[in-house]
Parts: sequence; C-alpha cells; structure tokens
Amino acid sequence: MTHPARVMRVGALTTAFAVLVALAGCSSNGSGPSSGSIPTLDPKTKVTLTFDIQTADPKTNSPQVYAAVKEFEKENPNITVKLTGEPTDTHTQKMQLAGQTDTLPDMFWILDSDARQLNKAGKLVNVKPILDAANLTSRYPATTVKGFTDDGKTYGQPSSQLVTGIWYNKKILADNGLKAPVTFDDLLNVVKILHAKGITTISNGSNQASFACWSFLRDLSNFGWDQKVKGLLAGTTKYNNPDFKKLYEHIDELRKAGLYRRIQQAFAVLLPVQTVGVMGDFRTYDNVVAVRCIQTEDFMTADWYPLPYEVLQSISTRITNSVRGVNRVVYDISSKPPSTIEWE
Repeated sequence: MTHPARVMRVGALTTAFAVLVALAGCSSNGSGPSSGSIPTLDPKTKVTLTFDIQTADPKTNSPQVYAAVKEFEKENPNITVKLTGEPTDTHTQKMQLAGQTDTLPDMFWILDSDARQLNKAGKLVNVKPILDAANLTSRYPATTVKGFTDDGKTYGQPSSQLVTGIWYNKKILADNGLKAPVTFDDLLNVVKILHAKGITTISNGSNQASFACWSFLRDLSNFGWDQKVKGLLAGTTKYNNPDFKKLYEHIDELRKAGLYRRIQQAFAVLLPVQTVGVMGDFRTYDNVVAVRCIQTEDFMTADWYPLPYEVLQSISTRITNSVRGVNRVVYDISSKPPSTIEWE
C-alpha cells in the first residue's frame, strides 16, 4: 500500500500508531480520512506500512521507536511496519526526492518547512479526524496542533520535544569577576563583557543557525561527553578532549578563511585504495583520503566548491603530516548530478 494520498509527516508515537491503524484501513483508491470517522480494517487483511525516520539503524540509534513499532506489531499481528532510517541530511534529501516522484513512505520524519510544501502539493493526509477520534487532540497544547495546521488541515505532529539548556564555565566567570547569569539580560551582559576581553562565549556549531545547538550536542556525544556527564554534574570528573577541541579549531579556520557560510557540507573520506609514496628515504604504500566541499541551496543539486589553492595545500599538508597511514590527498570536483553529495 503506497498511496500518495495517505502519506503523512507524523511523529509522537501515540499519534503515529493511531494513524497507522487508520492508514491500514484506507480504501484501495488511496483516499485518506476526511471526516470524523476512522476507517476500520478487517483483522484478516495483511498490511505492510512503511515508516522512515532520520536515524541510521533505528534499532540501535532509536530504540524507543523500534520498541514501539514491535509492540504495535505484536498487538496487530496482521500489520507489518517496515521501519527504515538514514542520517538526517541523507534522509531529508531522500524525502524531498520522494515527494517529487510520489514515492513517499506511509509515515516519515521531515522538516516542517518541507512538510508544508508537501501539504500544499496535496501529498499529506489530514490527520485531524484521526486525532479527534482517538481522543488525542485534547492531549496536545493548542499551539502544537495549530503549528502543524494549514488551511484547516492538520498535516502532521511533532516527532519529539527538544529541551536545550546553556552550560556555563564557572572558572571563566570567576576569573573575570562575573556571576552566573540568571535572566536573559544577565546573559547578555556577561557576553558583552567577555566578548570585549576577546573571549568567545557562544559558538555557532552549524552553518544552519537553527540547528547550531543540535550540531554541538551531537558532536559532544560523538566525542565521549555522554560517558562523563554524570561526573561532570557532580564535579568529580573533567572533560578535556583534544579531538573535540581540534574539530572546532578546524571550523574556526574555515570561518577565518571566509568559507564557512559559503560551504554547506564538507568532509573527508578514507578510501579503500593504497598508493605509493615517499617518506624520507623510504617508499611507502599507504592510504588515500578524498576531501569534498559542496555548495547548494536545496541539496537536490550541488556544485563542488572551488577552494583556494592555499587552503587545499593546508588541508593536504595537515592530513598527511598528522594522520598516520595516509600519503595522498585528493579533492572531489564532481557535481550533483551525476554524483551524490555523500560517498556511499
């Protein structure tokens, strides 16, 4: 069952599985629910529904979603949910392309800006009757429902809630005679004072400002923050990861070179290729690293970014001097199409 008319963006698990039951009962002509009733499904009918999220390997990286899907399948043995996922950037591009080719999954995660475009194009189901019939609408704040409603049609629900706090360095504040900020005005005052002394107070970790905090938190997790956070909060552990610091030093180099906001994605790929090189008086047989920097507006098409020669030289020298087992660096000058942005 892959009727575009009943594809939707939906997230909160209680809503998602109420919607799953409704989707399974949609008629074969693809018409979704438009009144206050939810279609019923013959318990003998075998149905497969597709559910695609923004996490690679959902079983490992989104265990709560995976467990909920399995519990749903247990309670509804005639319904199979095919749960798949990819990293956020790849997933977003995949959903954008699927929207253009009418191959969207039955349920999926997507950015609200893209969801609104899909809704205007008539690709999404109105889930309001489903929420009302399942007595779910009243359990959401009115602003939540309103935020995902356009022209009287509720096209989706939030996938989760993100609570973000500000971590501050007590020593830096103390060394500069400052108290921990309590109000926004306090924070603004602290930022101004420290900035005047050349101290960077808040760093943007992403060139997409709305995701700056997500990028920074993800990087913290990738560099071992999660394993130490309890000790840090208790004051018994310190976090000093030179690789994490080096990551942001590299980002700062892009900024200083005036390239940070011109490049939408940049990464290096260790290739399964070895080449002959020279180290001192000896020949080497080591690995190749490919560097890729792209510029794009929508990630559906992309061009390679013409990095200045001095930047390319700096990148190559740094990699070959600091990464053991690499003796050659190449720069990817392929556009999309015909190539993809990522190397897969």
